[in-house]
Amino acid sequence: MKHALPVIVLVLLAPLVAEVMVGDISFSLAGLVAFVVVIPIYGAGSLLVREAVRRRGAGWVSVLLLGAAYGVVEEGLALQSFFNPGIYGGLGHWWGARVLGVTLSYTEIQLINHAVWSVTIPIAMTELLFPDRRGEPYLGRFGLSVTALIFLFGVGLLMLSTHSTIAPGFWAPLPLLGLALVVVIVLAVVALATAPAAPRLGWTAPPPPWAPFLLAAVASFLCLGMIFGPGHLHLAVMRSPLVVLPMLGSALVAAIAAYVVAGWTSSPGWGDLQTLGLVGGALVGHGLAGELITAHRVELTVLLVVMLGLLGLTAVLIRRRERLGVTA
Repeated sequence: MKHALPVIVLVLLAPLVAEVMVGDISFSLAGLVAFVVVIPIYGAGSLLVREAVRRRGAGWVSVLLLGAAYGVVEEGLALQSFFNPGIYGGLGHWWGARVLGVTLSYTEIQLINHAVWSVTIPIAMTELLFPDRRGEPYLGRFGLSVTALIFLFGVGLLMLSTHSTIAPGFWAPLPLLGLALVVVIVLAVVALATAPAAPRLGWTAPPPPWAPFLLAAVASFLCLGMIFGPGHLHLAVMRSPLVVLPMLGSALVAAIAAYVVAGWTSSPGWGDLQTLGLVGGALVGHGLAGELITAHRVELTVLLVVMLGLLGLTAVLIRRRERLGVTA
């Protein structure tokens, strides 16, 4: 169990953070079934990303790039939601910004969403809980092969579900599917072959843990909410040329947050408590943005409170490790 527990935690955290904590999966028997159905793609996908990055010795930029590649696989190849204007009750009409068969506003926000919350946040949470295995792979070659097969099964299962119930009868044009596949390959090559690192900005003083928490919470809510909110509320701005304003606003917030985080994490005193603050803030902002579009606000609020309690417990464990001089 010592070797299996981090794997189990990551595999369950990925769909929990990505789907349940924004209200996309309801708190019901049907929701439980849906949660089980998406475990193969979310759980195996995030695990594959972590294994690839840790084996390569790459960093968090590579995790984010592979997370974006995961988003293209799920939304572009399996769900084909990037290209289907009729999915989710008329996504292409209500969200606007359709160019050459691609709903750009939805594509932008889902690439950010999957890169950060479907992949990066679950990996960071798991590594905070198991610091002694932070820099090493969780799986051997056999486990890696099985995980890859489970991920492919998950992609196929989601594709089957899409074309039988979510969006029956729609298939994206082959050139668009080919483009999505090329994007996945390019992102994977850049992430693993070049292993880009975050810029070292030379900031000397690490922030107190509440600062990254506040930054991540506000930036996450604004980045997601500026597009998710108007899109789901069917606001007229999304069906006019002014749709570029929420798109640019979301991208600007993400860029500013990334710059500040890069500066903070390059400071020599950055530690697990700051990382926990960053993760906690991202979860809170993500959950609050989810409350803009979900009908399960009470359940989601309860889940957020429980998650904050678990994050507080993790902070206690981290402080205890630091007092005992335990290092990862």
